[in-house]
Amino acid sequence: VLALESAPVKRAVYATVESADTARARARINGVVATRTVDEGDVVEAGARLALIEDPELTPLIEAARAQVEAARAEAVAARQELDRVRPLAARGDASQARLDEVRARVGAANGALDAAQGELSSLEARRQRGAVTAPVSGRVLQAPVTAGTAVNRGEVIAAIASEPALIRLALPERHAEQFAELETITLDLDGTQAAARVIQVYPQIEAGRVHVDIQPVQPFEDRFTGGRLRVSVPIERRDVSIGIQD
Repeated sequence: VLALESAPVKRAVYATVESADTARARARINGVVATRTVDEGDVVEAGARLALIEDPELTPLIEAARAQVEAARAEAVAARQELDRVRPLAARGDASQARLDEVRARVGAANGALDAAQGELSSLEARRQRGAVTAPVSGRVLQAPVTAGTAVNRGEVIAAIASEPALIRLALPERHAEQFAELETITLDLDGTQAAARVIQVYPQIEAGRVHVDIQPVQPFEDRFTGGRLRVSVPIERRDVSIGIQD
């Protein structure tokens, strides 16, 4: 006895491996790349340092600020010592109240100058810390276009990072645009074996008569080259086929 059953029809197509997202780590200050700690192909964790940019103009400013802090600290110590010496003299009447007030004012001024110098130094060091370029996401480094010694401007790309896991991007004839629904699970032939994949996105724009669909294998692969081409068979429609059943 024959019966009709709906079966998927698969079509072999070329696809490309794409990253789910590509994040770009950019310079936050103008300066010169002092070190670059990653290269293309490296896997990095979010927050890892990728490079250090130094502003040559900051170095003399920081050195001068440190010298100012040391001088202000020495003045504060000297003023405190003077106050410790004058206070008992004033208590015994060997020093006037005016002298005591003068020394106290010196201590206050010295402490204020020290706080200001330390604040300026902290501000400059914070600007230097902004030269550290860190990974915005975890993933694989696709591009690292600058090398140590390169002068860069704020906003310039230091590294491009592809987040994992990777996606498979299909380019199908536009007549198949309605065959896929986002978040549905399909079965495809990948490298000669069947694999389950989830439809991540169906792009609404038709380009050159083709619709682009992103799918993600349930078992992610991480050893594929981003942009690499591969041949996959995907179900594009369903047809009724005759099957034999036992009466």
